[in-house]
Amino acid sequence: MNEVIKCIKERRSIRSYTSEIPSDDVINTLLDAAAWAPSASNTQPWHFTVITDKELLEELDTRSKPPLLENIQSEKYRKMISDPNYKILHGAPCLIMVSSNTAQYFGHHDCGCAVQNICLAAHSIGLGTCIIGFLNHLLLRPEGADLLKRLDLPGGYMPCVGITVGYPDDKEPENVGRSYQKFNFIK
Repeated sequence: MNEVIKCIKERRSIRSYTSEIPSDDVINTLLDAAAWAPSASNTQPWHFTVITDKELLEELDTRSKPPLLENIQSEKYRKMISDPNYKILHGAPCLIMVSSNTAQYFGHHDCGCAVQNICLAAHSIGLGTCIIGFLNHLLLRPEGADLLKRLDLPGGYMPCVGITVGYPDDKEPENVGRSYQKFNFIK
């Protein structure tokens, strides 16, 4: 099987990490992969904030729960987030916050391509990742303004999504397969 296709099919969301922080060289490899993502008219509307500060990661984790519980309708997620032992960032030693230039119409879509590149590159070198959308329930509200300021984003950028990054501390989750009933062809 082609190595790219194999990587796509084998990559899983990792929700349990060792405490080892990936080296700057390793993180730069992921950011380089992100920078090569396609974007509308090659606008490259992304900004990446790498967070390894343990206190800031813990604060993001802890403070994200209350606004989430206010807004989440899914009983499954409410139960999960209400658990005092649940960690939104899964104990990852590194978070890459991906932000988009708000002036770019397709900015969020383009950032999604960069996120996928990060996740696939990480998997290919033995790292685990998990895409975290829950953080925006805090960062984009008044009670998260101080944390948003600490991300030190350039003017005109807003967070899209976070990616936890680290070395998996146990076996990767099993492949649950995919549904092929969501495709149609028009010939």
